[in-house]
Amino acid sequence: MVVTDIKLLMFNVAMVVIALLGGLLVRARTTRFKLNVIRTLAIAIMLLDLSIIPYRVFTNYGFMLNADLSTDLPIYFCDIIMVIQLVAFCGPKVVRFLKPFAIWGAFLGGVFVLVDPNFYSPSSFFFGFVQFRSILTHSLLLGLFTFAVSSRFFTPYLKHIFNILVCGAALLIYAAVINAIFAHSVIAHENPGWQLNALYMQRSPVPIAAARGPLIATFMLVVLFIINFIIELARKKSPTSVFSYYRHHAGGGHGGGSGHPGGHHGGHGGGSGFLRKSLDYFILDPQGLKAVQEPQGEKTGSPA
Repeated sequence: MVVTDIKLLMFNVAMVVIALLGGLLVRARTTRFKLNVIRTLAIAIMLLDLSIIPYRVFTNYGFMLNADLSTDLPIYFCDIIMVIQLVAFCGPKVVRFLKPFAIWGAFLGGVFVLVDPNFYSPSSFFFGFVQFRSILTHSLLLGLFTFAVSSRFFTPYLKHIFNILVCGAALLIYAAVINAIFAHSVIAHENPGWQLNALYMQRSPVPIAAARGPLIATFMLVVLFIINFIIELARKKSPTSVFSYYRHHAGGGHGGGSGHPGGHHGGHGGGSGFLRKSLDYFILDPQGLKAVQEPQGEKTGSPA
């Protein structure tokens, strides 16, 4: 491991610790207060990301129209997540469904740079503006996720997997469309062989040719499913866990007669009851508004 990698790791650890302590300190505060902190972080991350524009205007950094447009358009996952965060946390309530994807996306964006071999240029100075800006924005993404969870602003649920699946599929469609548009653009005609590589749909970021957009997205979804399943397993006896939900609503844990909710669903056949409630849990109500009985104390609870 080179020195810059050690610095990156330590920097991210420090950011996570600060965010963790901050979240624990404000855990008893209102949801509104926590939301304002999240909004401030989202705005700061976006402004920091956009700071590359005035920097390249006043320096010789220059434009990258003949490269990959990565400083001109949100074409990579982390940049897109920064935009989604602004919409999810600063937009109207109608976009509330984006919050689980925005928060888990911040986690993925922050972790991705720790394993991405192309994130650093070994010859670049760690505290040079261009490189340090990237380090700080991605570390803040990881900090935002840590704060949201540790403050109990956001509670991970297995039901969020469907939300992540739909939003992820939408991003892949966006990437395919924007790649196709730029394939017929003036830039492509003036630069033979040039391809926009939004969400790595055209070329893999690692020396594995098949590791492009769809495969990376599938891998991320599996990782998040495993993480959320482990979290649900850890709180198996909680009334908000997926296991408790199926025990009480899908007829898995109650014998009872038709008068009991468990027995009622069991009367319709275990298989059909299970599928019906799975549909309700993951798809019809991915935010958990009716599928899970949330604990009391909404003022300090999770809004997502």
